[in-house]
Amino acid sequence: MTVTWLRRGSASRIGRLVLAVVVLGFGWMVAPHAVSHPLLRPDSSGDADAIVTYGSTSPDACALDAGSQHRVALATRLFAEHRAPYVVFAGGRAREELTCAAAAIMARTAQGVGVPIERLRIETTAVTTREAAVRSAAIVRALGLQRVLVVADALEMLQSERYFRELGYSVERASVPPELAYNSRLAQLTEAIAQHVRWWVSQPSRTADVRSAVAIGGNRQPPACADGHDDGSVALLGTSYAASWPLTSVAGLPVTNKGRAGAHTPELAQRLADDILPHHPRAVIIWGFDNDLIDSPPEGIHQAITDVERHYLAMVDRTGEAGVDTILATEVTMGRVAGLYEGLATRADALLGRPTYSDRINEAVLELNVWLRELARRRQLLLLDLQPVLSDRLQVRRPEFATADGSHITPAGYRALTAHAEPQLRAHFDRRRACSQS
Repeated sequence: MTVTWLRRGSASRIGRLVLAVVVLGFGWMVAPHAVSHPLLRPDSSGDADAIVTYGSTSPDACALDAGSQHRVALATRLFAEHRAPYVVFAGGRAREELTCAAAAIMARTAQGVGVPIERLRIETTAVTTREAAVRSAAIVRALGLQRVLVVADALEMLQSERYFRELGYSVERASVPPELAYNSRLAQLTEAIAQHVRWWVSQPSRTADVRSAVAIGGNRQPPACADGHDDGSVALLGTSYAASWPLTSVAGLPVTNKGRAGAHTPELAQRLADDILPHHPRAVIIWGFDNDLIDSPPEGIHQAITDVERHYLAMVDRTGEAGVDTILATEVTMGRVAGLYEGLATRADALLGRPTYSDRINEAVLELNVWLRELARRRQLLLLDLQPVLSDRLQVRRPEFATADGSHITPAGYRALTAHAEPQLRAHFDRRRACSQS
């Protein structure tokens, strides 16, 4: 009798164990799909102006990770199918060498399968999906394009689409399926859970980071029309870049150059208050924060970025309160420094696995430009996006637009800037004139 009871008890325990294994096994098979399903978006079939995707590299090798390989393959296939005339790759570096930037590797891969180099654009500083969206969107905007075909992993498509729609783009979708993007069910489940968390904790219209989003403030409507008490001039406020820009008039309005070599943003804010606003100009173009970054030690670069944002906000607030039309301009990146000593120093930095001086400054410039574009969008201000005008596909100043020091702008560079800015300024002031006369 005792033996029979033990046998019955053992059978019952074994049965429960088998049932638990079956349930857990079934749950393990179903869970990744169940958790992933709310995130999935169907692919769309429309054409676009540019295909945009992002990538990352393996931390121990100058090579794309598996997900990035699938994204670049899908992007190049869509280009071959004539879904869009441009392909934009975004993605930073796992190591410090510029050639190891994910976007650069993806571009080389695309070239290898027949995508012409003139149809490729890359952005090499983004390290998050949000940064990739915002910074690649700036490239698309510089091309004058409005429709993007986003190539993303299926679990990240919902967030990626939201980012581009927030930035004002029409979005088409093409996803890499989860079974290709992730090498295990556990990886898929983990990523799906992470995406759900990101979706619910993130808020619309955020900038590249929370600090900047809070600092920018709300949407302030600029003066609808030109007011009647101004002296009809346009003040150009900035550093040596502005001081050397031979822009003397625009749209029939004289330009008063208030640029000063070596100036920092606190000085610009003070000169705005003391030397510009008392004369009631029609508009102020604010261009220049490079010296804040150049004169900052490496360990102080993040504080310098925060200080630039604070002083720019103060200037924009002050011009708005004075009823003066505020126009912002993005900063331009540096070029490669010429000369034997500088070349050796750059090479030494690369060998030691640390960013070069120009790379450090350029990455800060690009980060602040993202913030500046968002500030202009939020405050509904005219933005002269000057940085892409002088930059190559690596976001570095083109050689023909940089002097030997890699920093100052050549006459050819200023001609390019003028050709880019004049039509926008003319159209802007024509609209304001028409508004004031109506």
